[in-house]
Amino acid sequence: MQFNEIFTVLRKYLSDGYDVPSFFREFVQMITDVPESDWDTPKDPSGKCKDNTLKSYASRGLSKKFARSIVYKLDTCNLEDRLHNLPRQAADGLVEDMNKFDSSININNYPEKIADHICDNIKDSAGLVPQEKVDKDAAMKQSSRLKNNYGDALLRESQSYCSFPGCAKPLYKESYGKTQWVYEVVMIDKDKNNDISNLLAACPDCHATYLLDNDSKLLKRLLSIKNVISKATLADLAVGDIKIEQGLTTALEKIKNLNVQELAKATFDPKKIEDKIDPKKEPALYMLNRTHVSSYYLTVREILRNYDKKGVLDYEELQEQMKGLYRKLKKKNMSQMEIFEHITSKIKTSTRHESIICQIIVAYFVQNCEVFDAISK
Repeated sequence: MQFNEIFTVLRKYLSDGYDVPSFFREFVQMITDVPESDWDTPKDPSGKCKDNTLKSYASRGLSKKFARSIVYKLDTCNLEDRLHNLPRQAADGLVEDMNKFDSSININNYPEKIADHICDNIKDSAGLVPQEKVDKDAAMKQSSRLKNNYGDALLRESQSYCSFPGCAKPLYKESYGKTQWVYEVVMIDKDKNNDISNLLAACPDCHATYLLDNDSKLLKRLLSIKNVISKATLADLAVGDIKIEQGLTTALEKIKNLNVQELAKATFDPKKIEDKIDPKKEPALYMLNRTHVSSYYLTVREILRNYDKKGVLDYEELQEQMKGLYRKLKKKNMSQMEIFEHITSKIKTSTRHESIICQIIVAYFVQNCEVFDAISK
């Protein structure tokens, strides 16, 4: 059964009079896990397409590029619910129309059968290998062995969320106060050994799809993700013994509650930022620090020094802690962006404050020379 054949029948019974492009967009929302908050935004795959493009997909089938954009987001629960709730007369008509393409479809199985045909069509259009060519039993046994050997480490690396780009589903379920782990282990490069450097924790859906996927671009993307999360795990171990000054929590609360009038009186020209961060190599990091320093530096310095005088925190100790964090992360060959994000994360974990407030403190210590070295010129 071809995609255009399925789409034409479904539009007849589900479109409520929508034109082809409008129903196509609704259809994509019904068969993917794109959250409702992202519908009709750039995160909605069909939202990026022009009406004529969607008409072409509806009449001729999906392009490989579009199919790949949704193949790891497939979730047909909403479509199946819509089909289950059709009035009996409409359901009978739909089944009769679908029987022209698949005689095994009946009134008892039509939602699941149609959903399976749609998923098979999309996977085929995306260039995935046929399911019968993959030994799923062997793959599941391999995943089980790898979970026994490396599961705990991979879950720590992934922070218990699916590692595939754009997914981030939790790899656990909570039931009656107990945690049930729901994940599989993916071999990134299927032609290499099952060393931990070649493994990722993934949700069952992404694992099942990747078994059929030989796309070299995705393989490279997964290797890049593995490199980033492995570095982050090593960084956690490297700085785990460094404690953040307890009084910093109080200072961050003060910073959080600063008003615009207080900040406007203390603007600052962040001349040292460009000596630490090259705006050509790290433009986003440069602008982030420049903005935070110009707005907050003088006020943050006053807050920290006042709290030091009152004994709320030890300013010199805090400076040494920032230096220590930076030196240990630098030894791990992390980029400036990775170091900035990791120190921010460390402070956030220690103080339970919002990321943006923690970024302001890190930017302060960049300007203050505890974080990042001067650029060699």
